[in-house]
Amino acid sequence: MAKQWIQAGKAFCAAADIQLKQNTKHEAANMYNEAANSFKKTDPHEALNCLLRSCDIYIDMVKLNRI
Repeated sequence: MAKQWIQAGKAFCAAADIQLKQNTKHEAANMYNEAANSFKKTDPHEALNCLLRSCDIYIDMVKLNRI
């Protein structure tokens, strides 16, 4: 069975975008983490981008909880 890590990463990113549109930030961050896990096998730069997006979401969630 062929490993299709790039396609999996793109699918997780698309799922994260949908979760953001539905305002379920925790799920979106989880999807970006999964995308990073997929991308790290073939594209470390894109894996890092996904982790940074996930971190931004988590930081934003903490800021909202402090208000």
